[in-house]
Amino acid sequence: GIHRLGRLPIRLQRHVAAWMYRSTWFDLIVSVIPGPRSARWFGSARVEEAYAVLPLAEGVGLAVGIMLWERSLTVAVSYDRVLLPDGARLAELVRPAFAAFEGRP
Repeated sequence: GIHRLGRLPIRLQRHVAAWMYRSTWFDLIVSVIPGPRSARWFGSARVEEAYAVLPLAEGVGLAVGIMLWERSLTVAVSYDRVLLPDGARLAELVRPAFAAFEGRP
């Protein structure tokens, strides 16, 4: 299975990953990335939030990146306008959906 991929030599892993990273194998990309639990700084400025912006694979119309940053959860939606013409509407609905989940207006 896919868990054996990590046992392959790194060059072969890259080829297999490139071969699999396309719409033949999946329709949607979702990734949850654990971020830092404490404050981060860029020079003297505190980094308040960060987003996991994911690239789209060939033929895949939607990618959702979710990142935990300190005590916040951020969501980034990437979409292909041709493959997913309603992508902008989906992206607009993300914020109110999470606000409703948290019980906020």
